[in-house]
Amino acid sequence: MSDISTKSVVIATVVVLAAMLVFSAFTFKPALDKSSMVLREEPITKNMKLQMQPGESYTYTYRFNESEANLTYTVYQSRECTGIHLEETTIKADVCLLEDGTDSKGYNSTFEKPTVIFFKPWMLALREGWQWNASMYVSMGGILKEVSSAQFRVLRNESYRGRQAFVVLENSTDGGIQYEWIDVEKRIVLKTSGEGYGMELVEGLPLNSSG
Repeated sequence: MSDISTKSVVIATVVVLAAMLVFSAFTFKPALDKSSMVLREEPITKNMKLQMQPGESYTYTYRFNESEANLTYTVYQSRECTGIHLEETTIKADVCLLEDGTDSKGYNSTFEKPTVIFFKPWMLALREGWQWNASMYVSMGGILKEVSSAQFRVLRNESYRGRQAFVVLENSTDGGIQYEWIDVEKRIVLKTSGEGYGMELVEGLPLNSSG
């Protein structure tokens, strides 16, 4: 492998790890001694099923401080679900999604493997005025203590590069504030902006050059 290819793999790996931290309001953490993590989500009503189809591919440019790399996700059909594969990794990180967008864990704010950062199940519930909350607790001796929480809110609907998008404000206690432009039709991220990082779709959907 050339030095350039090696560098690209290293950058992509670092970017993925960083993305796992900033884009997932919650990640499944190893249980502490005699403790466990408990995720509680408000009830959610979805108005759309999973829109991604086998054979589709989505490429994003991800920027983290001074680093930049492309992340490409491919969609394929598994036996009982829709599989999502991240090309820029050699680890087994595929996510298997049901029609409601969830994986086998059934949560709407995160996946068991948080490598997929361009889609979360809650995006299938977006509508004007939508708000939603979720919190992570540590359970020790039957006592729950909140360790993080996230609030999601649709600010408006606007055109982004020729596509209609929900602009969502996500405010989490462990990840700060970020804004996401979610495609109304496909319910995937078109753009994300946060402090020191950002992500933008560059291939996979028809997009205008600007505006």
